[in-house]
Amino acid sequence: MLSVARARVADEDRVTYLGALGDLAAHLGGRGRHFWVFERRGSPGEFLEFTEGRDDGGQGDAAGPDPVGMALTQQLEGLARYDADRDARWDEITLAEPGGR
Repeated sequence: MLSVARARVADEDRVTYLGALGDLAAHLGGRGRHFWVFERRGSPGEFLEFTEGRDDGGQGDAAGPDPVGMALTQQLEGLARYDADRDARWDEITLAEPGGR
């Protein structure tokens, strides 16, 4: 499962936002998930956040409820404006090998 979120961050919140993202990435890594963030070239403060894992990573995941992740997410929501489709989930599709194998 992959989730993608576009965030826009004001200049004055940039350092705090990036610090919170670092905390979230470390936390998610401890839960077997991967996290990446990219900033749009030529558009400071416009970010894409990617989270990847074997499951949705929500409150019902195999590791149980995640109050730390929820707190970090709430902090980020106070620092950034997110697009409406932030919670959309993308499932991996297994492709056939070349030659139909």
